[in-house]
Amino acid sequence: MDGGQSSAFARRIGIAKSTIHHWFKDNGTPTLSVTLKIAAHCGVGLTDLLTGNLNKWTAPTIERQQVLLLQHPTAAWHPTPRTIDWNEIEKQLQTFLLLPTPISVLEAARRLNLEARQLYLRANRTTRQLGERWKTYLSRRYAATVVRAWPYLESACREIWSEGKTVTRREIVARVPADILSPVAHLLDVLKEVQTHLHNVGCIETAIPATSA
Repeated sequence: MDGGQSSAFARRIGIAKSTIHHWFKDNGTPTLSVTLKIAAHCGVGLTDLLTGNLNKWTAPTIERQQVLLLQHPTAAWHPTPRTIDWNEIEKQLQTFLLLPTPISVLEAARRLNLEARQLYLRANRTTRQLGERWKTYLSRRYAATVVRAWPYLESACREIWSEGKTVTRREIVARVPADILSPVAHLLDVLKEVQTHLHNVGCIETAIPATSA
């Protein structure tokens, strides 16, 4: 192999030349991972190599050795670091600010193939604007879900009280459609507001606290 040159063979299997010298002079033993590389590059079975059964083995031709070297590269490939054009990133962020439906900073980072922390470090002002716009959007969307669910919750509370029962999560879930109720976060807090409102408008004499049962 490799014309009997230990240095060339060492490069082939990705080890130091001194390691091969150690095997020959000090009766060193290759590790299993190195043994596997030797077997692959020499075109010999692992069992035959470990047992020394090389009577039927012949060294690969020069052409075959070159093919084996290409199939088993010794140098690891490292991607070239990405060059980031922050002026272009800023333009993209400004475009995101004009989208009809706001997006979060995490989503902006995903679309730009960056990390959110990079945006905060290098484009802090625009990134913060994106974040504030997203928070406002979430707040308005939540308010819309409460407005949509409000009449259903009022009706359910009246029905529950008319049956002499206490307003609980279980009772509400049984009476309000899931697609109306599921988007409402902090349901118990909203129910307390509904009951207080009904009490203030004179629908009931005393508002009954909602429970999580």
